[in-house]
Amino acid sequence: MQPESQVRSGGGHLRFGTSGVPRNLIGGSHADGIAEVHRLGLQAMELAFVRQVNVSPSQAPEIRALAERLDVSLSAHASYYINFN
Repeated sequence: MQPESQVRSGGGHLRFGTSGVPRNLIGGSHADGIAEVHRLGLQAMELAFVRQVNVSPSQAPEIRALAERLDVSLSAHASYYINFN
């Protein structure tokens, strides 16, 4: 069995994070959530686009830059939004 530090998934390290902005940030923005995920020592955050896409085209580059700077991987959950719109 490989040591934990060598376990990989899909060519990259397996990362753990939150589904959406961490709950301790009531009303926090995506940027706030990325910073909090990093502070907590996590490496990923899911953007929840369940009922709407709540990132504007002007916000997207800022969110991406912050996530890259803090080494936080982002994913999107948008199944209902995509299916119903």
